[in-house]
Amino acid sequence: MKTPALIPFTALALLLAAPALRADEAKSYVLAKKGAAPAVGTTVAVKTTADYSDAKLELKVESQTVPGTMSTKMASNEVLEGLAPGKLRRTLASKTSEQRITVQGSEQDPPEQADALQGLPVIMEYKGDAWTAKLEDGEPEKEQKKALEELVKQFDTDTDFTIYGDAPHKPGDKWNVDAKTIKQFAGMEKLEGSYSVEFVEVKEVGGVACAMLKSTFDLSGLSTEGKEADKQMKMKVKGETLTKRSLADMVDLNSKCTAVMSGEGEVQEGMTMSIEGPLVAETSTTVEKKKAE
Repeated sequence: MKTPALIPFTALALLLAAPALRADEAKSYVLAKKGAAPAVGTTVAVKTTADYSDAKLELKVESQTVPGTMSTKMASNEVLEGLAPGKLRRTLASKTSEQRITVQGSEQDPPEQADALQGLPVIMEYKGDAWTAKLEDGEPEKEQKKALEELVKQFDTDTDFTIYGDAPHKPGDKWNVDAKTIKQFAGMEKLEGSYSVEFVEVKEVGGVACAMLKSTFDLSGLSTEGKEADKQMKMKVKGETLTKRSLADMVDLNSKCTAVMSGEGEVQEGMTMSIEGPLVAETSTTVEKKKAE
């Protein structure tokens, strides 16, 4: 007979808790900071994979069309160590890529190109609204100089800041990003189209408060490869990205992109190529903070 008496108290507790829940939902969060680097003593390990498998391929030479398939897979492990405000040590621990092209039953495996900076610690520093990069030890060779220049471009691109900005956002917010302000995305540049973000909720992931974000995009642009030979392909990508972003460290603990990517262009004199297939790319990050002595 006493059990029903619990119902009013339960209802009262829920009513009392409701304003607190609504207040938490209304709280705003800054998701990115320009020129952000890991805090001093913090190590951020980033694992990235990309899989563009079973893409349909067509080669055209004059009036002849030759069908085929292409599969590309990439994996990398990168470590960032906070040394000082705006300063970090970046080490590419490993990077592998494999590509397989099949045309008329014949398989081709283009040779893998090693990254010139793999295993070499690089000191990155944010100065005057731009990043600089240098080897921690020794002077860079020719290929390493080029790789350092590309690394600086990658850091200066700062896609996270472009997409999230430093204005506070709260759960339920939705916003559009001007595609032309995104310098690079999915191996593409000079972007046009649409990119939108939804802040779904705040949720604990492994004891870390994270912004749960959903991005949808429909973009077109030029491939970042082929510039030197003036053979940039016209590319399109359409899909979504689901992200768990640490609110304390402003890094993506996990981000998974699923999309369809296509492209077409001249690959050599008199030969054009078109390609379309599914793309799955995922980034997982771990953050290790220096223990207080």
